[in-house]
Amino acid sequence: MKVKIDDVAKKAGVSISTVSRVVNGYEHVSKKSKERVEKAIRELEYSPSQAARSLASQKSKLIGIIVPDLTNQYYANMITAIEEEASKLDYSIIICNIQENMKKELKYMKMLKEMWVDGVILMHEKINDETKKFLMDCSFPVVLSSVKIDDLKLPNININDEQAAFDATNYLLELGHRRVAMISGDLRDITAGISRLKGYKRALTEAGIKIDESLIKEGYFKFEDGYNNMKTLLMLKDRPTAVFAASDVMAIGAMNCAMDMGFEVPEDISFMGFDNIDMASVVRPRLSTVNQPAKLIGQVSFRTLLNKMNDKMIDEEIVIEHSLVKRNSCKEVNFEG
Repeated sequence: MKVKIDDVAKKAGVSISTVSRVVNGYEHVSKKSKERVEKAIRELEYSPSQAARSLASQKSKLIGIIVPDLTNQYYANMITAIEEEASKLDYSIIICNIQENMKKELKYMKMLKEMWVDGVILMHEKINDETKKFLMDCSFPVVLSSVKIDDLKLPNININDEQAAFDATNYLLELGHRRVAMISGDLRDITAGISRLKGYKRALTEAGIKIDESLIKEGYFKFEDGYNNMKTLLMLKDRPTAVFAASDVMAIGAMNCAMDMGFEVPEDISFMGFDNIDMASVVRPRLSTVNQPAKLIGQVSFRTLLNKMNDKMIDEEIVIEHSLVKRNSCKEVNFEG
């Protein structure tokens, strides 16, 4: 039979409220009473439930994380960093993998509310009006990690995606490439979609290169998006000499397609990715990419949420520095003009 809190109180000869105060670490309990309660807990092997702790302390020590696609290594790396930070302070995390499904997103939001989570880290920015209203009215704090949502004044932790894409494209231009294609992210996304495409276009414009819409293909951060879009790009009469993809996964898919169709990398086509996931340094040739420091973003996201939960003043936008990682998938070419 499961031991209850009133069993401990009876054995220790104290009130239930005294047991609760001892269990939750409150002060104003006499040393003698505390020792009797602790002895009763040991003898009865009493284990207080999380719900009981939450009722007493008004804190669940639970953090919700809503992630669009857990199979994406970038998100997995961020979640690992968040869990490491959370565990140091005795917080547990609940991971909700919505797989880009907005109905699941709202369902999980409501579930997290019912579980009395202390806060939520949201890694998904495509939301409908119903979810937006829920976020505006919810009682727990929310922090956006690697995403932005229009019309919602929520703290967000990001790199400068537009500048990062500009730097990546400009690197290819500095190598002499003039036919630079882009496999963009989902253009419903502000950060990984729209902002990165803007950076790509700005780099071309500032270099005096006319934007060719046939060189721009939209993807959804999957291997097959990179592969299939690359197949289309290679069928162009004037094919690109370099490809910048809005994620490493798509860049690797595109690179595999090129090699499957008989092209050599980087001798025939150069490739640039985005994220710097572990796989980027394992594939051959090793993929040049934008380093978006997932671990640091995860750590800062948790610390920001913690400060918000403790009613501390925080910045609405925190920008993490990005960098270029230059490996073997890009090659300098000669051009005229």
